[in-house]
Amino acid sequence: MKRSNTILGILNILAFLISIPIVFMGAKAVSKAGSTSGGCLSMLMKPILIFGIFIMVVSLLGVMGACCRNSSILWAYLVVLLVLLISYALFFVISIMIVWNGNADKTNSSGDYQLSGFSSMMQNRVKDKENWNKIIHCLKEACGSLAKKDKISMNDFTKQKEDWDPLVLGCCMPSTECGFPYESPTIWKKNNTTSAASLKPDCKAWENDVNVMCFHCEKCKAGVLKSVEKTFLKTRFVQALLLAFLLIVYNVGCCALRNNKNKPDYGSINKQ
Repeated sequence: MKRSNTILGILNILAFLISIPIVFMGAKAVSKAGSTSGGCLSMLMKPILIFGIFIMVVSLLGVMGACCRNSSILWAYLVVLLVLLISYALFFVISIMIVWNGNADKTNSSGDYQLSGFSSMMQNRVKDKENWNKIIHCLKEACGSLAKKDKISMNDFTKQKEDWDPLVLGCCMPSTECGFPYESPTIWKKNNTTSAASLKPDCKAWENDVNVMCFHCEKCKAGVLKSVEKTFLKTRFVQALLLAFLLIVYNVGCCALRNNKNKPDYGSINKQ
């Protein structure tokens, strides 16, 4: 039957079209390595770029195998697709294990994010100085945008901050327990007292400087991890759908290969 080949061709054309914007966005972000946030964007987008290129190549193999009904190409396509499927499934499962840390409390008694609520593997990513210095480039950009909202009143600030990204809440303002008086979202009057709260590392690390802020605070690192967790949980449904899509494509590919093997040899029939 030619139906499975037709379906396989359509699915792979769809996959190829989906891969185009993925490759374009990944290449564009990686090419900005020299910009303010380029280091961080490059670090985040390189895996996406590689994944997009991989999908593009695999889908082209699938289209060729389906249209030409070539068993050799289909064999190569299915082997590569199986590697992609297994790799993606492992990535998905391991990501859940790393990001999801059960019912661990991500905030302390003051409502600030705390590192102890995240898995040890996630903590190691932000504790590594080289990785953290790359991430700081993105933090400067995020806090720079927040600094433009310096006319917000304390009441409006309290209402709006619930909708802000955990990265902003963790890195662009001091810990709640410091008790610094509010002036603007990124400017807080640092007390020159020797109270127990003000002597805590996160309180001492805070500076009213868009290049410093709370970038060296523990709660900032926890805020970054919370932002990663939030993004992952938002996209896990889409990731599961993609995994299901790859499984369907693989099964259709197996059917197409089987049909190619079982197609009649019209040359030998005519000789008879």
